Amino acid sequence: MRETSVPIRLVRAVLKHCGDFELDQRELLAQAGISPRLVEEEAARVSIERFAQLQVVTILAMQDEGLGYLTRRLPVGTWSMMCHATRNARSFREALNRYCRFFTILDMGFTLTPVEDGDSAGVRFTHDPGWPVDLFISERALFKCSRYSSWLMQEDIVITAVALSGADPGHGDEYRFLFNGAPVTFDLPFDEIRFSASYLDRAIALDDQTVRRFLRAPTLMLLSEEYRNTSWTNRVRRELRKDMPHLKGMEEIADALAVHPQTLRRRLADEGQSFKQIIDDLHRDTALYYLGRRGMSVEEVAWRAGFAETSTFIRAFKRWTAMTPYAYRKGL
Repeated sequence: MRETSVPIRLVRAVLKHCGDFELDQRELLAQAGISPRLVEEEAARVSIERFAQLQVVTILAMQDEGLGYLTRRLPVGTWSMMCHATRNARSFREALNRYCRFFTILDMGFTLTPVEDGDSAGVRFTHDPGWPVDLFISERALFKCSRYSSWLMQEDIVITAVALSGADPGHGDEYRFLFNGAPVTFDLPFDEIRFSASYLDRAIALDDQTVRRFLRAPTLMLLSEEYRNTSWTNRVRRELRKDMPHLKGMEEIADALAVHPQTLRRRLADEGQSFKQIIDDLHRDTALYYLGRRGMSVEEVAWRAGFAETSTFIRAFKRWTAMTPYAYRKGL
């Protein structure tokens, strides 16, 4: 999933509190290889790798893993300590309880609470009264919890519902990436993710090598790692990525996944996706990924992204980002 991209609003969110730490946003963007010009473009996107690098350099500059959003600094190394505190749990239930307890006792202005109701389980994010929580921090907390849960079990956890206390920000399509197409409801009195309670009794079995690999780049791993039993959207993307210059059609992909085309359409629709949208997103994300690689011409990037004609690629890229691929690369 490293060819995936994220909207520029998430870049702005990472940098939002730079002024509180007297940090130069342009310097941080330069360290991450992101053009300051992109931040001004509403339609712009950046690759997962550059977004992850921006979070890392900003966290290190702030010395705050909370990026300035919490009631006090979350010291660098907190996430690593949490990983060590949860990795030896016997079951996912025990690991989830430890995870929630770990962050709650830090007293950062919020609590994480495991919930279980019959066949449904989840995690609830609750902020302290009087603390104006930005939607980004509740999104980030629930996203990291869901992705870390997948890493613990080494399989994609299927999120069945997402509740957010803020108003609908008008970018609902982005939640397909954050929560694998789970339905999102806004304006609720709490923030929460839900999943099947059947996960709770799953055993946790992580060897030292897996943990060391994760801790070398946890931010990038949480954003990009894929596991078994992944979503149908990711399965389709995985099949399409095998030969981007010669993209397969719906029937061929369905055959590769051993399902009827109509069944695949229905399963994608259940995740809020369509085959056409997946292809368009994959064109865009692959192009952004390779444009960040020096030494590769725009013509070759177009070919690798699945375009037979460079002119068609340039028109599509302007539709995605409001700039040409040449201007985008110049700003890197």
